[in-house]
Formats: sequence, C-alpha cells, structure tokens
Amino acid sequence: MNRDKKIDILKGIAILLMVLGHAKFPGTDFVYMFHMAVFFMASGYFIKEKNSDSLTDVKNTVIKRIKGLWIPCVIWNTLFTLGTNIFIKMNIYTADEGVKNFLDPSLVSIHSSMSLKEMAVNIVKGLFMAGHTELGGAFWFLRVLFYISVAYVIIDFCLKKILPDSKKVIISQGIISVVFLIIGYIMSLKNIEVFATDRFFSCYCLYYIGMLLSKLKTENIKIWHYIIMSVLGCAIVIVLSNFGSISIGDNTYVNPLFMLGASLSGWFFLLGISGLLEKVKGINTLFIILGQNTLGIVIFHFLCFKPVNLIVANIKNWPLSTVAGFPVNYVSGLWWIAFTITGTVIPIVIWRIWKNIKKKIQNKTA
Repeated sequence: MNRDKKIDILKGIAILLMVLGHAKFPGTDFVYMFHMAVFFMASGYFIKEKNSDSLTDVKNTVIKRIKGLWIPCVIWNTLFTLGTNIFIKMNIYTADEGVKNFLDPSLVSIHSSMSLKEMAVNIVKGLFMAGHTELGGAFWFLRVLFYISVAYVIIDFCLKKILPDSKKVIISQGIISVVFLIIGYIMSLKNIEVFATDRFFSCYCLYYIGMLLSKLKTENIKIWHYIIMSVLGCAIVIVLSNFGSISIGDNTYVNPLFMLGASLSGWFFLLGISGLLEKVKGINTLFIILGQNTLGIVIFHFLCFKPVNLIVANIKNWPLSTVAGFPVNYVSGLWWIAFTITGTVIPIVIWRIWKNIKKKIQNKTA
C-alpha cells in the first residue's frame, strides 16, 4: 500500500504547530487543544493488523519501535545530559539568578552544574525513558508513544488468541482504550504521574482512534469535502476552547469527552487542510518534508531556538545569560516567526546529517 501523502502533510502541519506553540505565537492556546493528540492518532493510523498476527510479528514491531523511538531518546538524553555543564558555559542554560531581572519569570530556569554521579543517574534513567533534560523536554511524547505502540501490539496479539474474529478484537481494543482513558482521567484529577503512565492511559485511545480512521476510504473525497472538514473542525475547536483548555503533555483536560471532541475536530481540521495542500505543488512537498522529519524536529527544536535568543539578547543589550530563556527568551512582536523558522529548518538539517552519519557507520560495519 502506498503511503498516504495527506497524512505526511498532516504530520507536517502538526509539527509546525508544535514549534509555533513553543515559539509562543499568539494562537498557542488554540493549537494546544489538539496538536499533540493528532500525533498519537497519526501514529495509530499507520499500525497494521498484521503487526500482531504472531509472536514474530510482535517482536519485529517492538524492535522497530526500539530503533525508531527508544534508541534516539536514549542517545540524545545521554548527550544532552553530558553537555549540561558545557551548556551552562555557553549560556544555553544559566546559573545566573540575575537573568530574572530581564526575562519573564515563566521563561527562566536556573541550572547548576551536574556532578558525574548526577549525570550517570540521569543517563541510567534515560535507559528506561525516564531521564530528563531541559533541551529534551519534548521527549515525553517519544516515551509515551513508545509505551503505547508496544502495548497496543501486545494487547492485540493476546486478544487475537482469545477472540475468534477481527471485529471482536477491534471492539475489545476499543473497550480497553475507554477503560484506559477513564484511568488516565482519574490520574489527571488526582495529579498522579508515574513514569508517564498517566499520559499513556489518556492517549492510548487516540492511537486506537487513529487505527480506526485508517479504515475510512478517502479516495473519492472531493475538494469541497476537505473545505467543509477544515472549516467545521476549526470551528468546533474554537467553540470548545471557550469551555476549557487541554495540555496533553501535562495530562490536563476538562473531561474525556471534551478531549476526544477536540482531538477529532483537530484531526479533521488538519486533514481538510492537508487534502487541499496536497494539490498545491511545492507547498505540499514542504509539508511532506516536515512530516517525514518530525522526530528530528522534536529532538532539536528547543536547542535551535537559541540562535534567535542570542540575536534578541544582542538587540536588547541583555546579558548573554538571557540566551538561556526557555523555550524562548522573548514573546512580544513577531519574533515567533524567527523562532519557528530556526526551530524547523535547522533541526531537519541536523537530523539528515545525523542519519547520513549513521548510514555510513552501518555500511562500514556491515
């Protein structure tokens, strides 16, 4: 089956929205209503029933997730951890309390030098995808997606051994996803967070919904259908945003139906735009490139905001310690445009260089 370009474009739009949100553009609250949910749904969209037909299929799928999610997370958590003290010297992080005199307190995080023991502890935690660094702040998504994608195929395999037909397996997965969502919501209300299990339970249903969406036939959808999808989806999200907010990363939302309504509306909003952009040569290629490099953007965009932070610091005659502002050091005017450009373009370049280096190493060791 050919890869659906619309979904790559959709992922490209979603990753752009993620960077825009972190760049503090004016529509951040709107974007947060659905953008991370769309990523989980897009991941579930590509899951195949054959991935859980046998133990071998399950093993191959898990190995693929280890290579695609666990290993990058461990590698870059390790490198960001080892670089902590260097980052402080480079003003990527800061130990200077005086930075609070220049920046909004919400953009300030004071760091202290890490000992070798502290680094070792964080690196070991990273092996369990529990390590944390400021530059790797978006790794929570990789961790939760890894847990969900592995759990899904294991549960699917077990259900296939118990139930006689695929429809009952799908229905059972749906029941499980609803139970998980309720558990995730309860954990949200009680502020319970253990190894990101709160987000695992809340987002499992989004992965499942993505799988269901992949079964919808899209071959005969007309242009006006996409227009209606995008307009209605956007309108519903706007209406819902008047009744509450959502932060998937913090596992906070009004209630499960509110979250699902915003997530599905956001999906169709972006799918409608994707269907329209697919017809526009050049622009569609741009978003496909973004969609196919989401992992690199997730990993590097915080780091790649720093050159713009440096420019702002020089223009404002601020001390260099203000470069450490996180995720950015300035939220007024149109600076979010510059942050968004560096937070997407530079990570793609870094990621492609990294992939080429890995490919050359693999070829030499083969």
